[in-house]
Amino acid sequence: MEILTMAQKASEITDGAFDITFASKEGVSWKDIILIPELSLASLTSPQAKIGLSGIAKGYIVDQMSTVLRRKGFRKHLINAGDIYASGHWEVAIRDPEGPPDQVICHVTLNHQAISTSGLYERGPHIIDPRTKKQVLSPKSVSVIAKRSAWADALATGLFVLARDPLCDGTIFIDTGDASLLNCRSLCRKQH
Repeated sequence: MEILTMAQKASEITDGAFDITFASKEGVSWKDIILIPELSLASLTSPQAKIGLSGIAKGYIVDQMSTVLRRKGFRKHLINAGDIYASGHWEVAIRDPEGPPDQVICHVTLNHQAISTSGLYERGPHIIDPRTKKQVLSPKSVSVIAKRSAWADALATGLFVLARDPLCDGTIFIDTGDASLLNCRSLCRKQH
């Protein structure tokens, strides 16, 4: 239920640019999912609705891995499963979306935070705008820093869809915790 609740909130914040019903037929959206968390109940209002958690699941799994490590006594750890969670103080690199795989655009410092990047540089055009059902061809990458990896994962996908301006390439957003997002390019310490 938790992952569905987070997905629905990400859909609301991004005005449907992140939507776990992306694989459904036209006319179906996240608004066709009814959640009653106190009863652990989820319902679909349309028989055409399909749910796909690919835009949030990896981040959710990273969060669960971190919880297990903390319970086992590993207070400081870094999990990198494509989405990254840093328990403790860690510096991580963000890949340059236009360079070779080992070229870094900047470093960011995480402290009990997650970072997720959505982009075209590894898998090519694979992100679909759920509102139009068309592939998103720009920007090249968008990163989100948040307290939870699932949240960063979902928002990186949604903001990637929203950030079609090529000037947004490599932009880093940070979740301020109150459902507002701040563009934080200044968090990036450029490589020399």
